[in-house]
Amino acid sequence: MTDDVPDDEGLGAWLTERIRVSGAHQGANRTDLTGAQRRSRRPRVRPTEMSASAPDSRDPQLASSVLSSWMGDHGYRDDLAAGTLAARWEFIAGPDLAEHVTADVMDTNEGRILHLQADSTTWATQLTLLLPELKTRIEQVVGTDVIDQVRISGPAAPTTKGRLRVKGLGPRDTYG
Repeated sequence: MTDDVPDDEGLGAWLTERIRVSGAHQGANRTDLTGAQRRSRRPRVRPTEMSASAPDSRDPQLASSVLSSWMGDHGYRDDLAAGTLAARWEFIAGPDLAEHVTADVMDTNEGRILHLQADSTTWATQLTLLLPELKTRIEQVVGTDVIDQVRISGPAAPTTKGRLRVKGLGPRDTYG
């Protein structure tokens, strides 16, 4: 058979012959494949990879459980708990206490510190008495032991530095 393309009448026969010949040449290059490999190019699925009727890790998951798992795997669980403590302080402490005391969680070389700032010395004293209950409540809400230390402080005394000041005890007599 020649490589010249025939007219319209013999074109179908010519194409069929070309396809057969080219297929035979390609088949000769595929001697390294077994008969089963030539028949099917789709990879086999192992029985352990098949889906089952019972739930498994490949099923759709809730975003909260995926994020929680990811946070734990990457070491963010304690940071998340500290942020939850600061964000939910009013719920943890109660509205009366939260109105007079602010909470801040700080990471230092000494560990994670919960700094409680009271707006008066009376509330700072009350806070020291309520501290065991507060620690229990923090563990209930946050779920883990997040805090290494708790520091309680009252209001800062006003400064007496400057050109204009009043002599005498001044405001310090009520802070202490």
